Amino acid sequence: MENQEKNPAGLWSIFFSSLDSVWEELRKFFYKQKTIETVLFLLIYTIEQLSLFWFVLEYPKNVFEIVAVFIIIFLSTISFERICMNSRLGNYNSLLSDAKLSYNREKSENDLLRAKLEEQQKEIASLKKKSLNMTQLSNNVKR
Repeated sequence: MENQEKNPAGLWSIFFSSLDSVWEELRKFFYKQKTIETVLFLLIYTIEQLSLFWFVLEYPKNVFEIVAVFIIIFLSTISFERICMNSRLGNYNSLLSDAKLSYNREKSENDLLRAKLEEQQKEIASLKKKSLNMTQLSNNVKR
């Protein structure tokens, strides 16, 4: 631990590693819990607006400062919600891309199997025709 305290790069590495794991957990949460995310942000927006209303009533002389701080907080909340939504969209796009790859792989395999089946059906038809011809020949020879 002493070595990490002396080496700031080690501390930054730990910080960013922790930040990365926290962000991954947030991404998973927002991906799996879309409704909870929507309700959570709605609740945050409501609290922000109620706080604005209360502060303006409580401190009417500082209305411009209160509104300025509210706007900064409100825009930050909107930005964070957008980041979360983009993250969820990235997960959806990744899943869609994986599904398309899987579909194309399965379709290619299906097309190959269909071609093989068609080839085998032609071969069977040809063999049936030969068998029928052989049966007719043997019937003609027996007569």
